[in-house]
Amino acid sequence: METHDRFLEVPGHSSCSIAAYVPEEKALFASDAAGVYYKDFVFAAGNSNYDLYQQSLQRMAAYPVEVVLLEHYGAAVGEEARTLFSKAIQAAVDTRAAIEKTYRLTGDVTQTTEAITRLVLARSPDYFLDKEILAMVIGQMVKFIVKAQE
Repeated sequence: METHDRFLEVPGHSSCSIAAYVPEEKALFASDAAGVYYKDFVFAAGNSNYDLYQQSLQRMAAYPVEVVLLEHYGAAVGEEARTLFSKAIQAAVDTRAAIEKTYRLTGDVTQTTEAITRLVLARSPDYFLDKEILAMVIGQMVKFIVKAQE
């Protein structure tokens, strides 16, 4: 593997998101570019550019992994690591669909943001992220997806 393959630009969560891959360990340091994993829930965190976020998930999914180290809530190893990106990809698809559907119903960015925030908080009733931070991240995703549809 070439050195440049060890460091990946994976924009979408932020415009400058990176990941690092250690092939000898099949370990991927994914940062928030892989979403936020909390118990059995994956929060799609594509708040900078949702299209690039989804592309970055696909790119990271191509790497053989036995360990995925995450920005929040630890690491995934073994089977959990091997299935992590397929879950993240599906969560991103589902989240985008929920945002698009809710926006079609409300026609309003603020109402859509509030509705999606409530859905996420219902999926993760224990402390996951601060509600205001979560709403800010979701609001950024809603704005991007609405603009992309126009």
